[in-house]
Amino acid sequence: MKKNNKKWYIVGAVVIILASVAGFFVIRGNQQKADVRANYQTERVELGELVSIIGATGNVRARQSAVISWKTSGTVEDVTLELGDTVSAGELLASLEQTSLPQSLISTQSELVSAKQALSNLLDSDLQSAQALQAVEAAEQALEDAQNPKLAQATAQKAIADAVKALDDAERQLYNVLNPIEEEYVALTNQRSLDGVIEDLSAATDNLANAWNAYQLVEDKAFDDPERSEARKALDDAQWAYTLAYWKFNELHEGGENDEDDTDNPNDADNEIDYIELPAVLGQVTLAQANLADAQKEWARIKDGTSPGNLAVLEAQLADAKREWQRLQDGPDPDDIFAAEARVAAAEAALEAAELIAPFDGTITQINVLQGDQVNAGTVAFRIDDLSLMYADIQVSEVDINKMEVGQSVTLTFDAILAQEYHGTVVDVTLAGDEVQGVVNFKVTIEMTDADAQVRPGMTVAANIVVNELQDVLLVPNRAVRVQDGKRVVYVLRLSGPEMVEVELGASSDAYSEVIGGDLKKGDEIILNPPSEFEAHAGGRPF
Repeated sequence: MKKNNKKWYIVGAVVIILASVAGFFVIRGNQQKADVRANYQTERVELGELVSIIGATGNVRARQSAVISWKTSGTVEDVTLELGDTVSAGELLASLEQTSLPQSLISTQSELVSAKQALSNLLDSDLQSAQALQAVEAAEQALEDAQNPKLAQATAQKAIADAVKALDDAERQLYNVLNPIEEEYVALTNQRSLDGVIEDLSAATDNLANAWNAYQLVEDKAFDDPERSEARKALDDAQWAYTLAYWKFNELHEGGENDEDDTDNPNDADNEIDYIELPAVLGQVTLAQANLADAQKEWARIKDGTSPGNLAVLEAQLADAKREWQRLQDGPDPDDIFAAEARVAAAEAALEAAELIAPFDGTITQINVLQGDQVNAGTVAFRIDDLSLMYADIQVSEVDINKMEVGQSVTLTFDAILAQEYHGTVVDVTLAGDEVQGVVNFKVTIEMTDADAQVRPGMTVAANIVVNELQDVLLVPNRAVRVQDGKRVVYVLRLSGPEMVEVELGASSDAYSEVIGGDLKKGDEIILNPPSEFEAHAGGRPF
C-alpha cells in the first residue's frame, strides 16, 4: 500500500514538471510572436475617398493679347490714353499728323476719293444706262446711214457748204479786226508805192492770227509745258513782226504826206486793233475750221458708199452697244462691283496705316508712345489685354499627359500672391509635345474661374490637377505595395505570421491606391515594412 502511494507521487511530480516545461515554452513562444508583431508597422485596409492629383507649373495669360505697332512713319498726334484704361474694338488709340505722312500715303487719299466715286457710279447705273442707250441709237443711225448712203451723202455735202460759209464769215470778221486802217490808206498808193508794205503787213496779220490760234489750243497746259512755251514764243514773234510791219507802214505814210488831219493817223485810237474782240473772233475761226474738217472727214467716209466690211463692222458695233445696254439694264456686273470695292478697301487699308485701332475689347497694359514722337513702321505703341478671362498655360510631363482630360478641376497657387488659392478647369490639352533638352512636355490650358485683380498676365503659377476622384473604394497604402515576379503584392499580418497576397490596383494618389482585385478585404492588417529577409525569400521589391 505504501509502495502504490509512492508511485502516484512520482507520476504526479513528473506531470507537474512536464506541464511546467510545456507552459514555459508556450509562454516563451507567444512572447516571441508578440515581439515579432511589435516590430511590424501596419495599417488596416479601409474604404475611403481617393483623389489623384498631378502637379505642374506654368504662366498666366489673358484671354487675348495684342501688341500694337505703327505701320508707317510720321509724327504722333495727341495721346490721351493711360495705363488701365479700357477700350472697345474699333476705337482709335492714336494717329499720325497728316502733314508728316509719306508722300505715297497722301496720294492714296485722292485715290480713295476716285475709287469711291467709281464704285458709286457703278452702283448708280442710271447715267451709264442712259449713255449706253445713246450709244445704241448712234450705232443704229450709223448703220442706217451706211445702208441708205444717198441721204447721208446729201447731208454731208450740205454740212461742208455750211462749214465753208461759216469759215469765210469768221475769217472776214478776223481780217476786219486785224486790219482797221487798211481802207483809209489804200488811197496812198497813188502817192507812193505801198504795195510791198501792205503785202508785208497783210502777211504779218495772217501770221499773228495763226499764232494766236495755235496758242489758244495749248493755253490751258502747265506754264512750263514745252509745247505751250513754244506756242507762246511763236505768238510773241508774230506780234513783234506785225508791230514792225505796222511801224514801217506808218513811217512811210508820215514821210509821204504832211497831213495835219490826225484822223488819218494809224496810231489813232479809232484805228487800233480791238484786242478785246480778237480772242472771240479767233475762237470763231478755230471752231469753223474744226467743223469744216469734220464735215470733210464725214464726206470722205460716205462719198463712195459703204463696203461690206464696214457694214459688218457697223452691225457688230450695234450688237455690242445693245448687249452693253442690256447688261446695264440687268444691273452692274458683280465682278465689276467686287473689283471696285477691292480698290476702295485697298485705299482705306493703306490710309489706316496712319492710325492705331483697338482690335478687340480690352485694357491698356502698356504705353510706349507720347505726343510728338517721331515713329517708324514697326515701332511699338501699345499693348492691349482682354482681362475678362485669365488662363494658365502649364507644362505636363509625357508620363502624366494621358491622364489629362478637358473638364478636370484645378487648384492654383502663386508665389506672388500669398495664402490664397484660385480655381480653374482644364479647357485644352495639346496633342503634340515639345522637347527641351531631352525632356518632353505637353501644354495644358486652364481657364481660371475666380481670378481677381491680383492675377496678372505673365505671373508664374503652380497647378494641382485632379485627374481622378473616387468614393468608397478599398484603399491600400502605396508604401505597402511590392512587386514580385512582375505582380503587385502586399503582406497581410495573419495569426500565423505575414502572408503575401497578390492584388490588382486601379487609380492611385501620392499615398494610396485603389484595390480592384485580389484576396484582400476591409479590416485586413497590411504590413508596411515586411522583413527584408522575407522579401528576399519571396523575391519582391518595393512598388
